[in-house]
Amino acid sequence: MIVVELAGDSGVGKSTMSAIVAERLRQVLGDEAVAALPEKNVPRRSRRWTRVKRWVWVTTHPAALLTAWKTTESSICTASYYGWMRCLSTVGLARKAVKQGVQVALVDQGILRLQVLPQHIHLLPRTSLPDLVLHLVADPAILEKRRISRSKKKCVRHQGEARISAAITSLHTLGAEMDEAKRRVLLDDFGHKFCDQPFSEEEITHMLAMPSTPVTAESKPEGLKAGRCHPQVCQLLQAQGIRLEKLDTSLHDLETTAENCCRAILSVLGFKGKLEV
Repeated sequence: MIVVELAGDSGVGKSTMSAIVAERLRQVLGDEAVAALPEKNVPRRSRRWTRVKRWVWVTTHPAALLTAWKTTESSICTASYYGWMRCLSTVGLARKAVKQGVQVALVDQGILRLQVLPQHIHLLPRTSLPDLVLHLVADPAILEKRRISRSKKKCVRHQGEARISAAITSLHTLGAEMDEAKRRVLLDDFGHKFCDQPFSEEEITHMLAMPSTPVTAESKPEGLKAGRCHPQVCQLLQAQGIRLEKLDTSLHDLETTAENCCRAILSVLGFKGKLEV
C-alpha cells in the first residue's frame, strides 16, 4: 500500500497521465484498490479530496498548520500558506485512503507541485511525503509547446513590457529548429493565453527577428532550475527512503509512458516478472 506522486514541470502531462495510469491500475488491482487525484468521473459522494474532507483533515491534524507556517518563513517562502496546506492535506488524505485499504493512492498535486527547496524537506514530516515519486520530464522545447497549447484555463497573465520579455523567453525555449510559421502561431497563442493584451502582428514579427538562443535543461539560469523537483530535493527524498523514478515523456507516447508508470508502481507493490498492464 503506497502513496504515489506524479511530479514534474508544468506541461509535462501529470494530470493526463494520472487518469490513464489510474485506469490501468484499476484493471490490474480492482476498482476499490486505487484512489487517484484528479478525481475524474467519480461521484461527488465517493470523492476523497473534497473541500469539506480537507477541512476535516486539517482539524484532526493541527500539526500541519505549524508545518505550513514554518515553510512560509520569509527566508524560504516559495508558495503561499494556503498552497502548502492544500498540498499537505492532499497527501494526508491519500495516507488516509491507504489506511482504509486502498493499495495505491495516486496524486499529481502533492508536495512536489510546489517549488520545494532543500530547507523545506527538513521541515516536513515523513507522513507528508509520498512513498514513490514518478518524476515526469521532457525536452524543454516540447514542454513549452505543450504549456502553450494545452487547454488549462488558470494561467499567470503578463502585463506591459513583461509580455514581450516572457514571450522572448518562451521563444528561446522553443528553439530555432521550428519553422517560422509554427513559431508565429505559438507566439500568437502565447499572447492570448498568458498576456493581458494579445500581441500585434508587428510585435510578433519583431520578436521573430531577434536572435534565438535555445534553452536546454543544462543551460537554464539558476533561477529557472530552482523550480519543481530540484535535484537536491530529489536527493534528500531518496535519502529518506523515498523511491524516485524519472520517466522521459518526450521519448515515448502517452500509452508507453503510462505503462512505464504502472510497472514502476506495481514493482514497488511486489509484483514480479512480466507485468500484464
